[in-house]
Amino acid sequence: MRGINSVAVGLAIAGLATVLTTGQAWADDTAPTSSSVPADGSTENAVTPENLTAADGYFYAAEHPYGVGKYCRWAGNDDDWRDCKNGGGAWVNMGNQASQMFNNGFPGGADDVRVYYGLNYTGAWRCLATGNHWDDLPLGRETFNGGGSSKSGYGQSLNDNVMSHNWVTSC
Repeated sequence: MRGINSVAVGLAIAGLATVLTTGQAWADDTAPTSSSVPADGSTENAVTPENLTAADGYFYAAEHPYGVGKYCRWAGNDDDWRDCKNGGGAWVNMGNQASQMFNNGFPGGADDVRVYYGLNYTGAWRCLATGNHWDDLPLGRETFNGGGSSKSGYGQSLNDNVMSHNWVTSC
């Protein structure tokens, strides 16, 4: 039992050290649950921050939490998520279908991403800073909070509600 407690304390200290040295914590630090990963428990082929070791200049969105299922990636803006390309070059519809997102852009310049409730960068928005991710959007913690309460979608969950995005200089 003592060994398990020592490991838990060590992991907690390592996590705190990461936050203190990077100056930021991940937007969503929950662990996968049995409902959010394949039946075999594997996320080996999922598109997740853990599977990409360095910034690659892309913004990613996946169909299911923790990068599971179909996904798209973008190096630029996209005003209509119903037609995007995944990493293999296949066309995919991600409009109102994303349950995980992460910004793996290069730091500096227009490196943050605003996701929008509507097509063509319309409606309420939410900003995701470079290096951050939302891994389990069905939990409902991340909502559209930008643009003001008069914008369509304001206060709604991001889960399965994003139709466009653009890169911006800051959140």
